[in-house]
Amino acid sequence: ADRIKAMRKQEETSYCCGDYLGDNEELRSTARKPRCYQVVDFCKFRRETVAIGMSYLDRYLSTPHGRRALTDRKEYQLSAMTTLYMAIKLHEPLEMETSLLADLSRGCYNEQEISDMEKDILNALGWRIQGPTPLSFVQHFLALLPESVHPAVATAIMDYARFQTELAVSDYAFVTVRYSNIALAAILNAVEGMEQSLFPLKTQGSFLRAVERFSAIMVEDVEETQDQLNNVLLDVYAEDSMPPSPSSRQNTSVRSYAFSDDEGDDYEQLPSERRISRKTNSRFRQEKSPVSVTKRETVSRRETWRRESSFRRRAFAQQ
Repeated sequence: ADRIKAMRKQEETSYCCGDYLGDNEELRSTARKPRCYQVVDFCKFRRETVAIGMSYLDRYLSTPHGRRALTDRKEYQLSAMTTLYMAIKLHEPLEMETSLLADLSRGCYNEQEISDMEKDILNALGWRIQGPTPLSFVQHFLALLPESVHPAVATAIMDYARFQTELAVSDYAFVTVRYSNIALAAILNAVEGMEQSLFPLKTQGSFLRAVERFSAIMVEDVEETQDQLNNVLLDVYAEDSMPPSPSSRQNTSVRSYAFSDDEGDDYEQLPSERRISRKTNSRFRQEKSPVSVTKRETVSRRETWRRESSFRRRAFAQQ
């Protein structure tokens, strides 16, 4: 409970991120997050490291120091590479040398430029580089699951929620959404997809009440985020069922780049077991995502939780 409270305070103060694209519709329509998942998968790093690096990048671009990177493609690529490098250096057991990073850039940047950018980012962030991620909130929220929940059910919820947090990290639409809200929305989507025989409604209600109590976030507060994640999932699943076309190779959406096989010649040279494959997503849905409830059942559950949440909100206000 104390950790959740501290993490919530962090995301509301020092680690919040602004809408750095503002009203620039041209930039919004072409916004892309850098393709980092293939790098960490190839190096066998944790995927949460990408979320940490993207947090550095988003917060940096929200500062006056990072504004110039929004209009300079080379500067943006350098800042994206450097933030991922920083996340790897701080949170992975193996350190990536700046010389290797310079080699990976194919001569676009030298070691000095990378070091200078790292210093600039650290100064812009005020050296605040230990913030929470959506996945860390998911892990802390799921620690509140009742003991009666079968470990396989908890694992399925965790895997499905993790998958959604990775999609959110890749999408600029979630840049201003608090990580705790993304985490709770992802968990709700996972819970709504569980068979009642595996995760009874009474147990679900007990779990969600505990999350609301310790996080001070009501279920109804994240409905919009939950719907956004659902739409992203539908887009990804729709793309999984369609054969790749020449146009999709040239215009990969920000929602699907991290799970696409169409990453160019260099990516095709990677061993098949290290690729981020569409087949992995299909297998995930079949084996780990027990989404078999009807839309009517889902709506009914949301209405029940909304009524309970409204009642508890009034009770909290009276205390």
